[in-house]
Amino acid sequence: ADMTESLGVLPAQEVVATYKACERLGGRRLPVLGLLGTLIDYEEFKSLEALLPSVRRNLSKLAHSPHNTVVVCSGRDRALVNQWIGDLPIWLVAENGLWIRPPPTADGAEWEMVRETEIDTSWMASLKSVFRYFDERTPDTFTEEQEHTMTWHFQEAEDFAEVQAIALQEHLITVSANEPVEVSLDMKRVEVRPYGVSKGAAGATI
Repeated sequence: ADMTESLGVLPAQEVVATYKACERLGGRRLPVLGLLGTLIDYEEFKSLEALLPSVRRNLSKLAHSPHNTVVVCSGRDRALVNQWIGDLPIWLVAENGLWIRPPPTADGAEWEMVRETEIDTSWMASLKSVFRYFDERTPDTFTEEQEHTMTWHFQEAEDFAEVQAIALQEHLITVSANEPVEVSLDMKRVEVRPYGVSKGAAGATI
Protein backbone atom coordinates (compact mmCIF):
# COMPACT_ATOMS: atom_id res chain seq x y z
CA ALA A 1 0.00 0.00 0.00
CA ASP A 2 1.07 3.57 -0.53
CA MET A 3 2.72 5.08 2.55
CA THR A 4 0.33 8.03 2.57
CA GLU A 5 -2.58 5.62 2.80
CA SER A 6 -1.15 3.83 5.84
CA LEU A 7 -0.04 7.00 7.66
CA GLY A 8 -2.83 9.33 6.58
CA VAL A 9 -2.46 12.67 4.84
CA LEU A 10 -2.28 15.84 6.90
CA PRO A 11 -5.09 18.34 6.18
CA ALA A 12 -3.24 20.88 4.04
CA GLN A 13 -5.50 23.86 4.80
CA GLU A 14 -5.25 23.29 8.54
CA VAL A 15 -1.46 22.96 8.38
CA VAL A 16 -1.08 26.16 6.35
CA ALA A 17 -3.45 28.09 8.64
CA THR A 18 -1.55 26.99 11.74
CA TYR A 19 1.76 27.82 10.09
CA LYS A 20 0.65 31.36 9.21
CA ALA A 21 -0.98 31.95 12.58
CA CYS A 22 2.39 31.46 14.23
CA GLU A 23 3.72 34.55 12.47
CA ARG A 24 0.75 36.66 13.50
CA LEU A 25 1.14 35.61 17.12
CA GLY A 26 4.92 35.97 17.12
CA GLY A 27 5.48 32.31 17.95
CA ARG A 28 8.15 29.82 17.00
CA ARG A 29 7.92 26.86 14.63
CA LEU A 30 9.96 23.67 14.52
CA PRO A 31 9.61 22.09 11.04
CA VAL A 32 11.09 18.58 11.23
CA LEU A 33 11.58 16.86 7.87
CA GLY A 34 12.80 13.46 6.82
CA LEU A 35 15.42 13.10 4.10
CA LEU A 36 14.97 9.82 2.23
CA GLY A 37 11.43 9.64 0.85
CA THR A 38 10.69 13.26 1.73
CA LEU A 39 13.41 15.51 0.30
CA ILE A 40 15.03 12.94 -1.96
CA ASP A 41 13.57 9.82 -3.53
CA TYR A 42 14.98 6.32 -3.44
CA GLU A 43 16.44 6.36 -6.96
CA GLU A 44 18.31 9.61 -6.31
CA PHE A 45 19.60 8.19 -3.04
CA LYS A 46 20.91 5.05 -4.71
CA SER A 47 22.73 7.02 -7.40
CA LEU A 48 23.89 9.66 -4.87
CA GLU A 49 22.36 12.45 -6.93
CA ALA A 50 22.19 15.96 -5.52
CA LEU A 51 18.93 17.31 -4.13
CA LEU A 52 16.75 19.14 -6.63
CA PRO A 53 17.53 22.90 -6.70
CA SER A 54 13.88 23.63 -5.91
CA VAL A 55 14.08 21.50 -2.75
CA ARG A 56 17.22 23.29 -1.61
CA ARG A 57 15.62 26.69 -2.28
CA ASN A 58 12.54 25.81 -0.26
CA LEU A 59 14.62 24.52 2.65
CA SER A 60 16.70 27.69 2.61
CA LYS A 61 13.58 29.86 2.52
CA LEU A 62 12.10 28.02 5.49
CA ALA A 63 15.36 28.32 7.43
CA HIS A 64 15.69 32.05 6.87
CA SER A 65 12.36 32.81 8.53
CA PRO A 66 13.04 34.15 12.06
CA HIS A 67 10.09 32.07 13.28
CA ASN A 68 11.57 28.75 12.13
CA THR A 69 14.14 26.30 13.43
CA VAL A 70 14.40 23.75 10.61
CA VAL A 71 15.56 20.21 11.37
CA VAL A 72 16.24 17.47 8.81
CA CYS A 73 16.34 13.98 10.35
CA SER A 74 17.93 11.12 8.46
CA GLY A 75 19.00 7.54 8.91
CA ARG A 76 21.87 8.11 6.48
CA ASP A 77 25.46 8.67 7.61
CA ARG A 78 26.64 12.17 8.40
CA ALA A 79 29.07 12.42 5.48
CA LEU A 80 26.26 11.84 2.98
CA VAL A 81 23.85 14.18 4.78
CA ASN A 82 26.60 16.81 4.83
CA GLN A 83 27.21 16.31 1.12
CA TRP A 84 23.56 16.91 0.27
CA ILE A 85 22.53 19.73 2.62
CA GLY A 86 25.45 20.54 4.89
CA ASP A 87 25.75 24.08 3.57
CA LEU A 88 22.18 25.04 4.42
CA PRO A 89 21.37 26.98 7.64
CA ILE A 90 19.49 24.10 9.27
CA TRP A 91 19.92 21.54 12.04
CA LEU A 92 20.91 18.07 10.81
CA VAL A 93 20.36 14.68 12.42
CA ALA A 94 22.19 11.66 10.99
CA GLU A 95 22.24 7.90 11.60
CA ASN A 96 18.75 7.94 13.13
CA GLY A 97 19.69 10.34 15.91
CA LEU A 98 23.24 9.29 16.73
CA TRP A 99 24.71 12.52 15.34
CA ILE A 100 23.44 16.11 15.37
CA ARG A 101 24.86 19.25 13.79
CA PRO A 102 23.75 22.88 14.27
CA PRO A 103 23.39 25.34 11.38
CA PRO A 104 26.83 26.35 10.08
CA THR A 105 28.37 29.69 11.05
CA ALA A 106 31.30 31.57 9.52
CA ASP A 107 33.56 29.12 11.37
CA GLY A 108 31.68 26.09 10.06
CA ALA A 109 29.77 23.54 12.15
CA GLU A 110 30.84 20.41 14.00
CA TRP A 111 28.91 17.17 14.31
CA GLU A 112 28.23 16.04 17.86
CA MET A 113 27.47 12.50 18.97
CA VAL A 114 24.33 12.40 21.11
CA ARG A 115 25.53 9.38 23.08
CA GLU A 116 27.97 10.23 25.86
CA THR A 117 29.43 6.73 26.12
CA GLU A 118 31.69 5.20 23.50
CA ILE A 119 29.91 3.00 20.98
CA ASP A 120 31.14 -0.52 20.29
CA THR A 121 31.08 -1.28 16.56
CA SER A 122 32.94 -4.59 16.66
CA TRP A 123 29.67 -6.39 15.88
CA MET A 124 29.56 -4.90 12.37
CA ALA A 125 32.32 -7.11 10.99
CA SER A 126 30.57 -10.29 12.16
CA LEU A 127 27.27 -9.32 10.50
CA LYS A 128 28.63 -8.40 7.06
CA SER A 129 28.44 -11.99 5.85
CA VAL A 130 24.79 -12.23 6.94
CA PHE A 131 23.83 -9.14 4.96
CA ARG A 132 25.88 -10.33 1.98
CA TYR A 133 24.07 -13.68 2.02
CA PHE A 134 20.67 -11.97 1.69
CA ASP A 135 21.98 -9.47 -0.88
CA GLU A 136 23.11 -12.28 -3.14
CA ARG A 137 19.85 -14.21 -2.86
CA THR A 138 17.39 -11.31 -3.12
CA PRO A 139 17.38 -9.33 -6.40
CA ASP A 140 17.17 -5.52 -6.27
CA THR A 141 18.32 -5.21 -2.67
CA PHE A 142 21.49 -3.79 -1.19
CA THR A 143 23.20 -3.18 2.15
CA GLU A 144 24.17 0.29 3.30
CA GLU A 145 27.04 0.34 5.80
CA GLN A 146 27.43 3.47 7.90
CA GLU A 147 29.71 4.42 10.78
CA HIS A 148 27.66 2.64 13.45
CA THR A 149 24.67 1.21 11.56
CA MET A 150 23.94 -1.39 8.88
CA THR A 151 20.79 -1.18 6.76
CA TRP A 152 19.34 -3.61 4.21
CA HIS A 153 17.17 -1.81 1.63
CA PHE A 154 14.50 -3.65 -0.36
CA GLN A 155 12.29 -0.81 -1.67
CA GLU A 156 12.51 -1.94 -5.29
CA ALA A 157 12.47 -5.68 -4.76
CA GLU A 158 9.68 -8.14 -5.56
CA ASP A 159 7.28 -9.52 -2.93
CA PHE A 160 9.78 -12.29 -2.17
CA ALA A 161 11.92 -9.67 -0.44
CA GLU A 162 9.24 -9.22 2.24
CA VAL A 163 9.73 -12.85 3.22
CA GLN A 164 13.49 -12.44 3.09
CA ALA A 165 13.32 -9.32 5.25
CA ILE A 166 11.53 -11.20 8.02
CA ALA A 167 14.07 -14.01 7.80
CA LEU A 168 16.94 -11.54 7.87
CA GLN A 169 15.52 -9.73 10.88
CA GLU A 170 15.03 -12.98 12.79
CA HIS A 171 18.55 -14.17 11.95
CA LEU A 172 20.12 -10.85 12.92
CA ILE A 173 18.28 -10.84 16.26
CA THR A 174 19.67 -14.30 16.98
CA VAL A 175 23.30 -13.68 16.02
CA SER A 176 23.45 -10.25 17.69
CA ALA A 177 21.68 -11.28 20.89
CA ASN A 178 24.73 -10.49 23.04
CA GLU A 179 25.61 -7.24 21.29
CA PRO A 180 24.52 -3.70 22.34
CA VAL A 181 22.28 -3.28 19.28
CA GLU A 182 18.66 -3.43 18.21
CA VAL A 183 17.23 -4.82 14.98
CA SER A 184 14.25 -3.20 13.28
CA LEU A 185 12.14 -3.89 10.19
CA ASP A 186 10.26 -0.88 8.88
CA MET A 187 9.72 1.22 5.75
CA LYS A 188 11.21 -1.46 3.45
CA ARG A 189 14.43 -1.55 5.48
CA VAL A 190 16.03 -3.95 7.94
CA GLU A 191 18.36 -2.06 10.24
CA VAL A 192 20.86 -2.86 12.96
CA ARG A 193 21.90 0.12 15.08
CA PRO A 194 23.26 0.88 18.56
CA TYR A 195 20.73 0.29 21.29
CA GLY A 196 18.83 3.36 22.49
CA VAL A 197 19.50 5.57 19.46
CA SER A 198 16.48 7.45 18.13
CA LYS A 199 15.58 10.56 16.15
CA GLY A 200 13.24 11.56 18.97
CA ALA A 201 16.09 11.68 21.48
CA ALA A 202 18.14 13.77 19.08
CA GLY A 203 15.21 16.13 18.57
CA ALA A 204 14.89 16.60 22.32
CA THR A 205 18.58 17.55 22.46
CA ILE A 206 18.06 20.20 19.78
